[in-house]
Amino acid sequence: MRLGWLAWISLQRGLYAEAREYGERVLALAAERGRQPAALMAEIVLGLTDRRTGDLDAAEARLRPILVSVDGDATPPLFLPLVQVGLGHVAELRGDAPGALRLHREALDVALRIDAPRDEAFSLEGMAAALCLAGRHAEAARCLGTAAHLRASRNLSPGPAERADIDRAATAARDALGPAAYKAEHERGARQTPADHLPS
Repeated sequence: MRLGWLAWISLQRGLYAEAREYGERVLALAAERGRQPAALMAEIVLGLTDRRTGDLDAAEARLRPILVSVDGDATPPLFLPLVQVGLGHVAELRGDAPGALRLHREALDVALRIDAPRDEAFSLEGMAAALCLAGRHAEAARCLGTAAHLRASRNLSPGPAERADIDRAATAARDALGPAAYKAEHERGARQTPADHLPS
């Protein structure tokens, strides 16, 4: 699994060529040795790498089967929110705001159920991007405020790859609202909980 973690770390650092190289090596070794968990981790890393490098079709081809394979009646696997967020970004980058928002909300719901604060932040940041696409910039700023507060309270600083998604949503929301209104909504979001952003 060491190579798998190297692939994950490279992805988080924005070193996408390295992430792809490690991920493909893990897949080859897993096929030889029959290590399904290692293969699953590699597929997730490669799918997220595809998304971040703009190959949305390849990202969906890797991530969608993983999502479909999850038993909806069982305890959610720890990787589920990450896959949902990845597919949410694919939908958003294709211009599908409702589909993206649905996937990010589902990811947030699962992250809250399994107590995964980093995935809660990922989901909120993804929701912010989807909300910007839908023209709901004040809500997006509040999602970012909640995510930023969560990260600060849990010492979950974003890596370069995560920062790129945050900055993309923040720039869109700030440009639409203006700096003062964006700051006010962001601060309002910092007083909300992640669960506040799910439909009641």
